[in-house]
Amino acid sequence: MHGVIQISGDFNVTRHLVTSTPVRADDVTMLSERLAGLDGFVAVRVRAGARRLRVRYDASRTGFDAIADELKAAGYALAEDGCSRLRWMWCRFRDANVRRNAGTSNGACCSSPTDVYAGRHRKR
Repeated sequence: MHGVIQISGDFNVTRHLVTSTPVRADDVTMLSERLAGLDGFVAVRVRAGARRLRVRYDASRTGFDAIADELKAAGYALAEDGCSRLRWMWCRFRDANVRRNAGTSNGACCSSPTDVYAGRHRKR
């Protein structure tokens, strides 16, 4: 059993999360509803008996920490082994990058720093 809600957006990201304990069958709906209450939430796939969740959200409106906090409040903390901690740091970094890019007026990688090169002249 799983719950899925789909909303399209430019800053939607998908994260594959691992909890420290398997999700109980009677908690699948509760977890889906809790995460659905977050601003920017798009979808979650939770399977009973599994430790893995697939979460999709708009990283310009919510972040990895909000989702991790919601899971922890529901009794499902994220795995804390060394590899998982590195993965969670990477997710936080990427979410912060998406938020910065969402705030720019001309897109993520298409800036034109004319003020940087204004004083340079090509020597012939």
